[in-house]
Amino acid sequence: MNDEQLGNVSFQAVIYGFATLFQIIIQVFTMMYISRILGPELYGLYNLSQVPLSLLLMFSDLGFNAALFRYSSIGHSKRNYCIIRRAFFFNLKVLFAINLGLSLPLLIFPSELSVALTQREEISRLVMLTGMTPIANALFGMSISILAAVEDAEKRAFLQVLQSLVRIVAAVILFSSGYLVEGAMASYIISYIVVALLGLFFVKPFISGRDECLLETTDYVKFAVSVFIPGFLTGILSRLVSIKLAYATAPLGELGNYVFGNFNAASAFMGAVLSIYGSLATPLLPYLSYQLSNGNNAASSAERLTNIFNATLAPLSVFALFFSDKVITIVYGVRYDLAPGYFSLMGISLLTFHVGVVYSTFFQVMNDKKIIMLNGLATFIFGVISLEILSSMFGALGIALTIGLYNVFSHILYFIYGKIKYKTNTDALKALKALFSTIISCLVSHATVSMITGFILAFTMFDPIGLFLLRTLSLLLAFTITLQIYAILMAVLRGLDEVDIAFIEKMFSRIKFIRWFVEYLARVYKKIYYASRGKARRETL
Repeated sequence: MNDEQLGNVSFQAVIYGFATLFQIIIQVFTMMYISRILGPELYGLYNLSQVPLSLLLMFSDLGFNAALFRYSSIGHSKRNYCIIRRAFFFNLKVLFAINLGLSLPLLIFPSELSVALTQREEISRLVMLTGMTPIANALFGMSISILAAVEDAEKRAFLQVLQSLVRIVAAVILFSSGYLVEGAMASYIISYIVVALLGLFFVKPFISGRDECLLETTDYVKFAVSVFIPGFLTGILSRLVSIKLAYATAPLGELGNYVFGNFNAASAFMGAVLSIYGSLATPLLPYLSYQLSNGNNAASSAERLTNIFNATLAPLSVFALFFSDKVITIVYGVRYDLAPGYFSLMGISLLTFHVGVVYSTFFQVMNDKKIIMLNGLATFIFGVISLEILSSMFGALGIALTIGLYNVFSHILYFIYGKIKYKTNTDALKALKALFSTIISCLVSHATVSMITGFILAFTMFDPIGLFLLRTLSLLLAFTITLQIYAILMAVLRGLDEVDIAFIEKMFSRIKFIRWFVEYLARVYKKIYYASRGKARRETL
């Protein structure tokens, strides 16, 4: 990979990072708006009505969009757009047939699906509304797969952001017209239909033409299935969690819907956090591939990346767990009082996320498919057993804990396999230093901000908007204090070396709106770090 290719990869990573962050901001605003308008009970019904759809959507792709991406990438690299066209239309025929078959049960048997999967017949009308989603979702997936393959990061990012924008605009219009749960559901469906149609328009130049070429459909299908199977078990497990929770809360009536709404509020916020983490990890695959292709030790690179991502994500993860009540109150409102507890239990997997994302990427680079299959199977078995035991003991809290535990199990399994087969390791002392620094930082910031806000509230009366602004500003202050103290403590403890700091600076250098803050923290760190060492020896990547 030459400098031009590396620059192109970095540019696309930045575009996707910006788009992901902007999309997350819109999604969080959408969650705030919809959840506050509906309230926990109706928000619970809204999420319950998506359970049948989410189960069927597991079969809407079958790995064919991954195959489309792979074959289109090969075609684009050779400027053979005939292959892209043939792959697209083969995908279209297969996925249209599959998703039409998935739509029919939603349209014809909504009552039966509602009772079988959620024990709530009253949501059948909402389930029927979701009937056109599978086809639109499949077309959208095909479009962004081709746009990614032909390296059109701008249009792909635009579609992802547009989907969120259309959803919030449609929700505002439908809510103002008096449609509540129906409006929330319809806005979700409309957003996918709009971006699916626009996506087809964007990829039209790559699928037009009359020249003939051969597509090995047998190999194409084999590749699709090989990609689909590892993620299928994880998908089944997440759907089992929703169904288990639906059954557990059904006898509670309105209270059950309230619990389900709180649980899904926590789950949705967890998804937003993981999306941010995922965007930070975007450059991992090209970086490790570059190291391997240039004769460098990919295993040692993975070790260093694990330490760096631990140091980068640890303060974010612990802060999210520490201040979960304040964060979720800002996003969803005070009525979602159960959500912070559920989020804290789910969120324990954030502490090991860096291990999972680095090692899974490392195994992809090493073309080690066996561990990906074994990990999926082992995690599924562990998750099912944990779900049954913990849900019977602790109810919804046990189900939330199951989500956290089976993800941690998956991450640890990857780490153990890497240690045994590839002799990888991690610096346990560095990890402990990062964890210690983060906990102390959060404790200090929590005490400081609590004292300040308590003093303000003792002498000032706020209306709801003022209280919302106070909570938001106090959270931002707490986050700033946490990162500042974290940087100081890590420097004193020498939790990162010069190479680690250089890599972190490089990783954030092209993200302008946070680059200045990262550079400031890096300067603080290096000043204290070099002072504590007594010399200023620098290494370069």
